[in-house]
Amino acid sequence: MAPAVSTYAAPSVRRTKSFGASMKGTAVLAVDGQLVSGLVLSPHAELGLFLFTPDDPEQVDADIEEGTMVRIRWRDSANFDAVAEIIEADGRERWILSVPVQLGAGRQRQSQRLMADGAWTIMTSAGETLDVYDLSEEGIGIEFPVGDGPAGVGETVSGMLRAETIGNFDVRVECTNVRPHPDDDRLWIVGCRLEIGDPEAKKQYGSALEMMAG
Repeated sequence: MAPAVSTYAAPSVRRTKSFGASMKGTAVLAVDGQLVSGLVLSPHAELGLFLFTPDDPEQVDADIEEGTMVRIRWRDSANFDAVAEIIEADGRERWILSVPVQLGAGRQRQSQRLMADGAWTIMTSAGETLDVYDLSEEGIGIEFPVGDGPAGVGETVSGMLRAETIGNFDVRVECTNVRPHPDDDRLWIVGCRLEIGDPEAKKQYGSALEMMAG
């Protein structure tokens, strides 16, 4: 089928007012579907750069690529309220990032994607079982062979989202974009908006994601 296509629109942002002490210390970065805690060092507002070192580089699941956008939760914040670009990556040990821009309230409320790590699948109403690549409270990424899957933006799929020991959730997903699979060029990832109609099931699903995020 023809791939779903989406035109990227930059998020509404505003520049942070202070690049000094507020950008030093511990922070958590959401990058490529994983959460990475670490330390912010040597902020340099004049050059528009700062340094981030993960607490445990060995726990970073994927190679970090230049140009990747990351969301940031500062040590004194309850939300991922800033976004920055990885300018340079020294393996998994040291990342140079652009000076973050602070997200507006609407963007802060968007939940972070977590890697499914093979634990989640979706059984469609047509009886097809699909692997889930990543997931959040509002959306999931579903793996398809390249060229397969929803025919375009807005196409919907109904079925059951499930993970062993966690639960089963009746869902409806709406295709919003297609992106390359980072580890397998035979697959691509169809990004979907997620709807769970049962309020109690939606609450249970959110609790499961909180447990996964630690």
